[in-house]
Amino acid sequence: MRLAACVAALAWWTQASARTEPTAANQDPPPGTASAPVRVFVEVEGVPTQAWVGEVCELTVRVCFDTAWFGAQAVPLSAQALDQPFHVQIPWLQPGDDARAAVVPPPAGAPSQRVAVGDRAEAFALAAPRTIEGRAFTTLALRARWQPRRDGALALAPVRLRYAFATGFVEDFLRGRQPRDRQEASVAGAAARVRVTPLPQPAPAGFTGAVGAFALAAAPAAAVAEVGRAFAVTATLAGDGNFGDFAFALAHPVPGCHVDGVVAVPGSDGRAFRLDVLPLRAGLRELPPLAFVAFDPRAGGYVAVASPAVPLAVAAASAPLPPRVQQLVDADEAAEQPARIWPLPVGFAVAVLAAGAVRSRRRLGARRAAEAAIAAFAAAPSADPAARLLAFEAALARLLGLPAWGDEGASALAVRAPGKLAAALQAHRGALDAARYGGAAPAAAAVVADLRRLLR
Repeated sequence: MRLAACVAALAWWTQASARTEPTAANQDPPPGTASAPVRVFVEVEGVPTQAWVGEVCELTVRVCFDTAWFGAQAVPLSAQALDQPFHVQIPWLQPGDDARAAVVPPPAGAPSQRVAVGDRAEAFALAAPRTIEGRAFTTLALRARWQPRRDGALALAPVRLRYAFATGFVEDFLRGRQPRDRQEASVAGAAARVRVTPLPQPAPAGFTGAVGAFALAAAPAAAVAEVGRAFAVTATLAGDGNFGDFAFALAHPVPGCHVDGVVAVPGSDGRAFRLDVLPLRAGLRELPPLAFVAFDPRAGGYVAVASPAVPLAVAAASAPLPPRVQQLVDADEAAEQPARIWPLPVGFAVAVLAAGAVRSRRRLGARRAAEAAIAAFAAAPSADPAARLLAFEAALARLLGLPAWGDEGASALAVRAPGKLAAALQAHRGALDAARYGGAAPAAAAVVADLRRLLR
């Protein structure tokens, strides 16, 4: 009898609850009708109109929703326990042949909320709230890094948000608050199109695919080294770019040293590589700058990223060197020694020496003028990109024996300098020119190092 009475009471309570009218707060017309106010919208910030192949672009998906309305009338789309009841679909997050993207998690400790995105849950950062038509809107932000993989016009499909709501609810004894008239709706952001440009060709020698703004640092394992005994140097690339898509290669050899091998090593930020460096020249007082070639999207050209010189004392070999190492040492010494003048008949020798003295004085004067031009570039103020470009072109003209830099400069550089060096100097000039319009200027140390290579 007691069980029958309980069942009857439960049936009566359920029927009475079903007759409960919705409150005034739940009587808004469904979204999509002419009189319905905006309840939720999505937008994507940071979409560029133009990008380079391989360039990493940071996009931010923002979801803004009416806080009070969603708290009162939203219905979860699934049984999964998430912080918000809606579902977001971001088509360009899916991997493809044209582009790829990855979500950037919010900083550790930052307030965030878990939201369904595609077939998984993602943490959206809690951004500053907005007020629209007198109503408070919660704003959630999801950062993503989008990278085009081919050139052409690439489309970014609209971000869509789907949600469910009801205008009235009933309290179920077993299931709790239940919607009386569950409905679904969706909103979509704007579509976008990005024009993707291929990287200029031909790429300079040593370019391995790095695209972005990078900085390079070198750290020898010890401050003292010995000719013929390899030591480790850790080269660390930091900055903003397509880390993981390229190998490490030096833009040009390291004077007085030979690099035996490069191995990637784990790093917390950016990428780190271990170089096995073999000293070839006793008396070195520093590890010369290491140079790495990258494409800088802001400059629109290839740049040589150089590390600062690091103090290093190289002592003479304390034991006989293996044949291979000795050959490297001899080759380095031969490259540094001036050409010898062999004995000649006295009369002819006197004439040759006299003419040589004149030429030597001229060469010495030209060398001093070139060194002064290089020093003038090094002293040019970094805050004046136009002055730095003029100083660089003046130094190049001096080094090439031209009265001034002009249309013939590029052809003269191609004849005078090896291919790699000519490409590096042309890349420096392009970056210095782009710096006048806001681009990233190349490191002065790298430019000076390449100018001095042309001076030899």
